[in-house]
Amino acid sequence: MATVDNRHNQKERGLSVNQDKILPKLTSEQRVSMCEEDKKAYNARRLKQYRKEYVNMYSNEVLKKERANKKQEKQEALIFYQQYKEKQAQIAV
Repeated sequence: MATVDNRHNQKERGLSVNQDKILPKLTSEQRVSMCEEDKKAYNARRLKQYRKEYVNMYSNEVLKKERANKKQEKQEALIFYQQYKEKQAQIAV
């Protein structure tokens, strides 16, 4: 169930990992020639690579936008405050 939720979140965010950057899935010929431990080790490495790529992509796409939005809000607040101070100075004179 957790994997379904994660895939849903990825689709919702519009993010998907470039499959060329991670190990390919095993073919049926490779599966026959490998023992069970080798398959598990290979899939574990593949999963680690996938997670690493997704985390990097998420931080680049989503967190950068959040930081940019916060920076924009701070700039707008500073401009508003400066205009407010100018109006108060004009009223006081």
